Amino acid sequence: MSDGVLIHVRKGDYAILETKEGYIISVLFPNAYKNSHFDVSRDFKLDISGLIQSGDFEALDALSKDIRRDYASFQRYETERVNVTGRRLMSKLKLAMKPWDFTLYRCGTETHVLKVIFSEGDYKVDVERFFIVTDSLLNAEDLVSTCERLAENIRISYKYYAKSQISKRDFDFL
Repeated sequence: MSDGVLIHVRKGDYAILETKEGYIISVLFPNAYKNSHFDVSRDFKLDISGLIQSGDFEALDALSKDIRRDYASFQRYETERVNVTGRRLMSKLKLAMKPWDFTLYRCGTETHVLKVIFSEGDYKVDVERFFIVTDSLLNAEDLVSTCERLAENIRISYKYYAKSQISKRDFDFL
């Protein structure tokens, strides 16, 4: 039995676990046995990393329904039970990122936050700072380039953007 961390739950439908080997989707089969009210969950090792990283929860919903509807086709991907060792639920969706520069998150349905990496001090220690950004940023043709320019502007003119800065703690609560 391998260990995994719970990262997404659709109650009464499926759960996503992250293991050392990749992602596991654990699908609930209600009333699995004839004349029984017992629910059974089965774990499947599928390449769903793209869906998770893009936050395409509708596709994950559809996948769980497909697995339930056509279990025989997915049976070969079934894996041994995964022991849940912790929780790290995803509540934020990464929309754009450039490692060691910035990451744009959608938090909930209304709020967008740009995490900008600053290299500070004599030893160039990397510091994360978080800024609320407007929805107009999302209308850009090239989101990555626009975020890259905005991150650079924030670094250059930090005092101008300080009013839109939020703490890491506030970001975690979004």
